[in-house]
Amino acid sequence: MSVESIRLGKVQYDGISPYSSNIYETWNEGYRTVNILNLLEAELNDNQYDNYLHTFLTDVYALKAFVYYNMAMLWGNIPLIKSYQGAETGMNVEQVPASEVYAYCQELLGRCDLSQKVEEGRFDSDAIKLLMAEIALTQKDKAKALEYIYRISDVNKNIFAFNSENGTIPVYTKNFTTLLKEEVEGKANSQAWYNLGAEYGVWAALKRQGAAETLTKCKHHELLMPIPQSELNTNPNIKQNTGY
Repeated sequence: MSVESIRLGKVQYDGISPYSSNIYETWNEGYRTVNILNLLEAELNDNQYDNYLHTFLTDVYALKAFVYYNMAMLWGNIPLIKSYQGAETGMNVEQVPASEVYAYCQELLGRCDLSQKVEEGRFDSDAIKLLMAEIALTQKDKAKALEYIYRISDVNKNIFAFNSENGTIPVYTKNFTTLLKEEVEGKANSQAWYNLGAEYGVWAALKRQGAAETLTKCKHHELLMPIPQSELNTNPNIKQNTGY
């Protein structure tokens, strides 16, 4: 969200380049998180754990899909690492098309148990359905997106937020759900999205509706973020996004 806020013109910054520290940190933290989630998935699939711990597999699948969806949305073609391979995971892994990443995200979400009840703060069934709708809309499947939204128990509430050391970070708010539902139903509401400011989902919505360049004055190649130069230096199988 910090790099999105720059693209949205909501914070003052000299620019984004392959050498920007926030680009490196966002990319690096994304893959560090994926690595942890891959390890958790492997551990939780071990039969020695009791049924309660197995309920966290749904969280792992959902969070991995959340991270991968947002990284593909930001960067386009990215490495896709599906299983834990040790501390050096990601070395020399080739990029795959963003469409393949989105399909994998839907596969992960299809493994989620939407019937289980979880305590507050975890990725519950409504949050998973919203993520499914978000990805389906990105895949231009409005019918599937609408199906997921109509299955949400209550669209008139804040559904999910991340709790971090810096405080609560809203994700699936009432405003988000309202605007996503409008968009899925065919309403061109890019201006309403933009008016939300630097909130989760705004940059993705502007890109989906083809309004990012007009509303933010960014250049066409800036619809994708640059891949960190440090990643290009260590992985010969990755190519820089056009324009950087």
